[in-house]
Amino acid sequence: MKEDFLHYLWKFKKFETLNLRTTQNEPVIIIKTGDYLELSGPDFLMPRL
Repeated sequence: MKEDFLHYLWKFKKFETLNLRTTQNEPVIIIKTGDYLELSGPDFLMPRL
């Protein structure tokens, strides 16, 4: 899977966001996906879960 496709999925929440769970079965709610960075380092800055 190409990284730019994953960026698109994450940025625009093109995946099921209801009932997300961690590996310990704790709920995850995405409040903000963060700001996309075109520089080296993390791809998104300041996501809110």
